[in-house]
Amino acid sequence: MTTQGKTHILIADAAGPERQVLEAVLGRLGYEVTTADSAAQLDQALASDRDFQVVILHSRLLGSNAADRARGMGTTTRRVILVSDDLPPGGEMMGFVDLTENALLALGVRVPEIVFAANDLVFSRKGAFRRKKRIYGGFGASYRTDGDWVTGGVYNLSSDGAFIETLDPPAVGTRLELKFELPGHGEVEFPCRVTWRVGASETAGRRSPPGVGVQFLDLTDETRGLLHDFVMGNRSR
Repeated sequence: MTTQGKTHILIADAAGPERQVLEAVLGRLGYEVTTADSAAQLDQALASDRDFQVVILHSRLLGSNAADRARGMGTTTRRVILVSDDLPPGGEMMGFVDLTENALLALGVRVPEIVFAANDLVFSRKGAFRRKKRIYGGFGASYRTDGDWVTGGVYNLSSDGAFIETLDPPAVGTRLELKFELPGHGEVEFPCRVTWRVGASETAGRRSPPGVGVQFLDLTDETRGLLHDFVMGNRSR
């Protein structure tokens, strides 16, 4: 079900800055967002006449039953992202792991990764997660629209897009030139389009840095292959 053409997403988590940032970003992307503060409100929302295409559920809302509930509420038309702050022993940020074909476990991820995953689930033709691998960047970047280059940083990177940290993120739809030093391969530069943004005032809880998600445009075969190999871990190209 949609409201005025909008896709419904349910966020089930205790009220707070983390949920506020996620709700704001998804709302700016055009989704109809419903929130649930408790397990009871989650049940009420799922029993309503709204067809939620994606449910983003934080494990702290349901405790030890969270994984079982996530598996149970996922269907071919309603995908679930179960967000957990827990990490496996000795593990670092893990990203997304399958619970079932209809539910994902998000380990240690932050708002940008959750939004990317929700978009993948909504826009994939068959509703399946597209599994575009992303790696954490942590290296410098620069971008410009018309004037001088602005210094930022690559927060995460896939073969066809990135999230660029910047204190003054350009508006959605802006075309810009992006360049950064790909470790071990020198500088790459190409045009991009801003697909979503997190403003400096929307980073409460430090779950998302300010910046923009960008889609790479007009990549050469060489650059596309270089990015793909780097992200997939083949660094010897």
